[in-house]
Amino acid sequence: MAEMTDAEVFGTPSRGPSAPRLPRGLRNNNPGNIEDGPFARSIPGYQGSDGRFAVYDSMDNGKSAHAALLRSYGGKGINTVEGVVNRWAPPSENDTASYVKFVSQKMGVDPRAPLDMNDPKVLSALAEAQAQRENGAAAMPNAREMSDAEVFGTAKPAPASGQPGAAPMPQRPAPALPGFRPVPATVAPPQVSQGLGFAKGLAHVGDRMAQGLEFAADKVGLAQPINAMNAALGLPSNDQAAASREAFLASQKAKGITPGKIGEFGGSVLGTAWIPGGPLAQGALGGVLTGQATDAKGLAGEAAIGGAVGRLTAGASDALQLGARKVLSKAPQIMNIAGLKKGYQDAYKAVDASGFAFPKAQVEGLVNGLESTMKGRALSKTARGEAGSVINDIRKFVRDNGDVSVSQMEAFRRDIYDALVKKGGDTGALGGAFRGKIDELMDSVPNPDLKRGRELYKRWTTADFVNRASKSADRAAEQTYGGDYGRKVKDRLAPLVDEMKPTRNIRGATPDVIAGIEKVVRGSKTQNLASTLGGMTDVRRMGGKILQGSLGAMTGMGAAGTAGATLLPSLAIQGAVAGGGAGLTATSSAIARKNVSDLIRLIAAGGSKEGLKRVPTRASQSVETAIARYARPALVAGAVPALAAARSDPRTKPKK
Repeated sequence: MAEMTDAEVFGTPSRGPSAPRLPRGLRNNNPGNIEDGPFARSIPGYQGSDGRFAVYDSMDNGKSAHAALLRSYGGKGINTVEGVVNRWAPPSENDTASYVKFVSQKMGVDPRAPLDMNDPKVLSALAEAQAQRENGAAAMPNAREMSDAEVFGTAKPAPASGQPGAAPMPQRPAPALPGFRPVPATVAPPQVSQGLGFAKGLAHVGDRMAQGLEFAADKVGLAQPINAMNAALGLPSNDQAAASREAFLASQKAKGITPGKIGEFGGSVLGTAWIPGGPLAQGALGGVLTGQATDAKGLAGEAAIGGAVGRLTAGASDALQLGARKVLSKAPQIMNIAGLKKGYQDAYKAVDASGFAFPKAQVEGLVNGLESTMKGRALSKTARGEAGSVINDIRKFVRDNGDVSVSQMEAFRRDIYDALVKKGGDTGALGGAFRGKIDELMDSVPNPDLKRGRELYKRWTTADFVNRASKSADRAAEQTYGGDYGRKVKDRLAPLVDEMKPTRNIRGATPDVIAGIEKVVRGSKTQNLASTLGGMTDVRRMGGKILQGSLGAMTGMGAAGTAGATLLPSLAIQGAVAGGGAGLTATSSAIARKNVSDLIRLIAAGGSKEGLKRVPTRASQSVETAIARYARPALVAGAVPALAAARSDPRTKPKK
């Protein structure tokens, strides 16, 4: 499809005074100007081609074809105004950028924002905007929201508009498009004063727009010709129209009828809700149109206030969306440490049950690799003997049994841990290298169950290590009576992120996990401050004991010198300091425990913060969509007029 030239749109006019000059798309009952082809012919009502574009027997069927093609775009992932228009009217033969701008402004949406291509209202708005671009907005005065039948292709063929038997096109207003939904006044105000207020608010916005146009016309030298033309046509000037309105309002006031604020607010909203450009632009222009300022400084102030209010109300809708997401979404299902262990063991069993095993030759190659690793290291005679014993045990098992199952390979890893790793030093380092060789072999197998098991195993080992470090810190804190858990757990995890330590970089640890460990080791500012002050004042710790002794000495001296007059106050001070110190230590420990708990959850979730995000539900998505589609435009459209309506009109203020 290509954007049509004026000649293509209107065709070559027939000679004669009564020749119709309908755009080509309307003559063809094809408002989207869909090119003739297999798709066009598949739509009910297809009648042929005009040489390039399809012709349908009714406008309903032409609109159904348009909607069907847009839905097919959505099925291919083309779901933005920019994407649709670039496909519909490619730049090779169209002014595509102008086309995109036209459609996005008509719809009131960002050209790159995703659209719900299954929503009939969205399809209707998109199709109508395209049809106006294809055929000319002036040629489509009766643009209306498409029915569900037209959108979903179930419309029955009907006579085209202008043909015998055709019903007149319904005179419905254009649909409220996403991005700027006006607040319609479809119900008559229950009070005359509110109706008067509605008219006043709407007229005020119209006056302000007319003033702006008049100002622009004056700047380009067109004011006098326009005024002369208005006078010739008998049309009132802006000042005359404003004076007439003021006189009418004064006459109603004399009858005891004053404009209602609610109605004035509704009229102002209806007058400004059409403004495109986002909340900032809508708020700024809305502030100018609904304000009372007449000079440049005052107009700038109205624009600034309106823009700020528009942005703040948009932020309020964002906060509503975030709140709905937090309340209505659900927490992700994350395994605990025991679940991770059972998960990897079950996965290994599934691999064994499938009949998979490591071939004998492959395991013999592994054993040879272990021997090479041992020979390349300087070891004590004892360490070399222990490592050789482990290697011989594996070699004997392979010689006697042949292929090795996954569960048996995991048993080899446990034996290496017990025989070598636990002993630490050079022996432990060699055991770690042996286990690394086995890990490489197991990770190289493209078996989905084994890969799943290996992933769960890595999560389990890391989470289990952190958990054991936490329990060790707990025991150490309890043994020192009042010890700071936060300090103890830092000591145990610090080697994992210390570049000078060989244990840095836990096998398979992600950047998020390393950052989580560093958070525990560094501690937050609040935690560190509480720990420091607790060490100085907690009587169960050295600093607190020294402080307690000093206060006790001062109490004794005071009691001896003043017959105990300072005894009770000094004891009260000691008690307060002791209680405060214990509370600070507890605060520091509580923060550290939370950081450790968060770290374990992060590891169990796969080592990525993305795994900790709450999972959207149907309810949360529906509410978020409703807020974005309805609440946000309504808030922005109504906030600035509400501010203007709440302020008193300076022209009616009593003089002091």
